[in-house]
Amino acid sequence: MDIPLLIRTPGYSFFIAILYKIFNVHDIVLIIANIAISLISLVLISKTLSLFTTSNTALIGSLLYAVEPLSLSLIFYVLPQILFQSILITIAFFSIKLLKKDWTYKIWFLFGLSLSVASIIKPVGFYLISPFVFGVIAFLYFQRVHIFFIVKYLIILFIPIILITGGWLYRNFSITGDFTISHIKALDLIYFKAPAILAYKESIPFEEARKKIVGERDVWNWILVNPRSEEINILESESISILIDNPYLTSKILFKGMINTLFGPGDGQFYSVIGKGHLRQGPLGDIFRLSIGEYYYKWILNKPLLFIMFLLFSFYLLILYSGVVSFFYNKIYAKNELWINLFLFLILSYFIIISGGLETYYRFRNPMTPFFIILSSQGWDFLLSSFTKSRFK
Repeated sequence: MDIPLLIRTPGYSFFIAILYKIFNVHDIVLIIANIAISLISLVLISKTLSLFTTSNTALIGSLLYAVEPLSLSLIFYVLPQILFQSILITIAFFSIKLLKKDWTYKIWFLFGLSLSVASIIKPVGFYLISPFVFGVIAFLYFQRVHIFFIVKYLIILFIPIILITGGWLYRNFSITGDFTISHIKALDLIYFKAPAILAYKESIPFEEARKKIVGERDVWNWILVNPRSEEINILESESISILIDNPYLTSKILFKGMINTLFGPGDGQFYSVIGKGHLRQGPLGDIFRLSIGEYYYKWILNKPLLFIMFLLFSFYLLILYSGVVSFFYNKIYAKNELWINLFLFLILSYFIIISGGLETYYRFRNPMTPFFIILSSQGWDFLLSSFTKSRFK
């Protein structure tokens, strides 16, 4: 008897299955598909910025996305990040069209479709649906839209969500008795977050802390082959209790994970692409671990290519975040863009918050990147415009 899969959502697997069915199973097929998706995302970034900014800002945003090193690295991996990021940009595009009062039935339907597709590509997309729906209701209410039209728009929005996301939830309910999107959240709590808190609290190794929660079993395989087990919910509840009962340690570990995610250059993701494997102790961490002489010998003398990549990846982050700082300093209070800026800030905050944890690192920045780019390009447009005006006064 086949074991139903609940540890992942089906969207990315379905996408790969279609590609391999048409073109046969070859790595190059997926790489070409990722390149095509990235090009579509590039166009969508430009079109999204063009909805509410200048052509210069759209050009800056396109350039920032075109050379974004982490996304370029992920093109070569069998991971859902490239597809999921593209769907997020699509959500941003339709969201901003709605905020600009383009309320055609087609836009409402496509907005709901993009939300539902995101939810079955990565489970984290599922938790976007409720805030987005609440945001839509709040926006329409403040725009003094008649209740009849609000209901009508919501019905159109919910058609694809009910069919796609609702269909997957019902399938899982028929298996487990719970309307769960997947078991990945339980796995993250049981396997990573709760053991991390326990390890810090009791000053014991991480693996020992994990065993105190789940015993000797391999949690991943156990959840994979026992999707109906009620013990999953019990262990998940116990793990949540560990986090709640230790607010200081929980906050400390989550914050550390956010810092790792936001400021890890991402050069390690590219090392495997050029055949160097994944390095656990990279040039950024070695700045704090090694002396100047040791650092020079290890990286500049013996691994100059990897060191140059580290510098390039770090320089990109500096450019990206400089634009974001400029945006928040100069443009966030623009009244004509209040709803758009609020939307961008909230969705970015969501992904930053969920990136916290002992297990998180630079790859978790991938879904944030389009939103950072949209903000950063506005900030850089302001800086360049100010520089041009001051120069030619």
